[in-house]
Amino acid sequence: MVQNIFFPFEKPRRYQESLILDVMQAISEKRNILINAPTGLGKTAAVLSPAVTFALENNLTVFFLTSRYTQHLIVLETIVAIKRKHKIDLKCVSLASKKELCPQIKDDLPINDFYDYCKELRERNECVFYALTRKKNGNPTIEAKRFLEEIETPLTINELFHKAKEQHLCPYEIALLLAERSNVIVCDYSYILNPFISKTFLAKTKKEIEKAILIFDESHNLPDRARELLSAKITLNQLKKAYKEAVAFDFIEIADKIKEIEKRFIQFVNSIKSKTPERLNGLNILDDQIEYKIDRKKLLELFSNSMEELELMVSQFELAGEEIRSVKKRSFLRSVARAISACFGAEKGFCRFIRIDKNNDNPSINYVCLDPSFVTSEPINSAYASILISGTLAPLEMYKDILGVQNAILKEYPSPFPEKNKLTFIVPTATTKFTERCPEEFSKIAKEITKITDAVKGNCAVFFPSYSIMSDVAKFFTIYSQKTIFQEEKGMKKEQRNKIIEQFKKHKEEGAVLFANASGSFSQGIDLPGDFLRCVIVVGLPLKKPDTVTKELIQYYEEKFPTKGIDYAYIIPAITKCMQSAGRCIRTEKDKGVIVFLDKRYISSYYRKCLP
Repeated sequence: MVQNIFFPFEKPRRYQESLILDVMQAISEKRNILINAPTGLGKTAAVLSPAVTFALENNLTVFFLTSRYTQHLIVLETIVAIKRKHKIDLKCVSLASKKELCPQIKDDLPINDFYDYCKELRERNECVFYALTRKKNGNPTIEAKRFLEEIETPLTINELFHKAKEQHLCPYEIALLLAERSNVIVCDYSYILNPFISKTFLAKTKKEIEKAILIFDESHNLPDRARELLSAKITLNQLKKAYKEAVAFDFIEIADKIKEIEKRFIQFVNSIKSKTPERLNGLNILDDQIEYKIDRKKLLELFSNSMEELELMVSQFELAGEEIRSVKKRSFLRSVARAISACFGAEKGFCRFIRIDKNNDNPSINYVCLDPSFVTSEPINSAYASILISGTLAPLEMYKDILGVQNAILKEYPSPFPEKNKLTFIVPTATTKFTERCPEEFSKIAKEITKITDAVKGNCAVFFPSYSIMSDVAKFFTIYSQKTIFQEEKGMKKEQRNKIIEQFKKHKEEGAVLFANASGSFSQGIDLPGDFLRCVIVVGLPLKKPDTVTKELIQYYEEKFPTKGIDYAYIIPAITKCMQSAGRCIRTEKDKGVIVFLDKRYISSYYRKCLP
């Protein structure tokens, strides 16, 4: 029973009590727990209430870690409900990045340049917000202390920003001071996963990872986010900008070196373009790009004659970049220097390759992390306990493996929604399989979508494996269907997406059709409960294209987890995207809807067993 747990509501939902007790048991035993819990179970309250209860009793701090700031609000609302019901003194802060909380620097600087410029302003005592918030010894000022005593938490990020700015205080430093005295800290994954940020953050807030309960929300996002932290890229355009910058600031010797690197790079790219896979080992030719795998030795030939010479060159670039940045706030030269250093990192668990996009003249050198556990394993296993939860964290064993989670409990829960409210079926009459893609097949898919959407009374969403397939099918769909169609576009901004959703919702009576990418924002970033969405059609399988990273990832996982490489790196991530798209249909226990999987591959036993 949950009587002694700070649960925010009168009684738990179906299956929610089991989840609460499982989380409490894991924390009590100082174990990690991975949880696959579907929409509607009340995950936030179910993990927060036992975590907060145990943390208050044992002088620990709860870190609720998210991949998007939109997830912060429900956490804050849950904290408010816990405080109100149980009348306890529970302090909580919601954190954004330093850049997003800065009221002083308006320039859109790259993150590293922003941090350095911010540091300079503080050291020169030119930031009035910081000066009024912290003394030279780092302690809070009288004004900051007064603000902290008077403020009632939790506040949204926006509320905190404006209240601090009104008092001419630094919102970020105020957030850190609030974090120091908070029992619950809501922030992005990077505050714990990024080793450069985490070390400073924990020191400034006087927190210890060993005395922290970590809750990773939507933790199916963790592998990609972790890999990004250790990956780097250098483009031809970056080299050109660095050259112009060096010339403009009269660093002629450095400019000559960059010009030589640029020349070698272009020659190397041209030599790759002229080869075929048979003539060049490691060459991967795709529809829209060419990739060529290289090792550290080959990469060194592009930049210098030896590692000693390379290190000296990077140091010169860094120093010149510092001087440039002190004048114009940012430096392409310094960014290039740091990217070069990163690209000469470790071999195992990483891959290097040249990418040449056929649609532009901006080839790149890429250094990509394959193993997310390099980032995730240490903080997850060092914490008092870590909770990884998502509605699509399946199979749990895979996430435990690839994230390097030790001493783990794996728990999966059924959907609390009535099965009778959902109709799921497969249409095996067409496919998006690469070898069968053609206008006739796209026409066939469009006809099937038309049949389904015409039969459904209300709005329908259709998710595709790629923007190009979506576009090809849309050409035929507009001929066959009379329904209003809304279409997601690549690179669409949040405001544009919100506008589309609002317009889409207005068509709930006569029914409109939304075309979206299964790997895009709409597949996991929209909530259309009630009668706003009656049907979801998942077209094809959003399998990654067989690029260099995908091939290397399959091979790496095959070596690390024998017989599981293709599942972990290729098949399961695609199925996860399908499930996220399908999950848009039923959002509450009263929702009713149809979920269609449109591809003949879904009738195979391998894929069919993964469907809801």
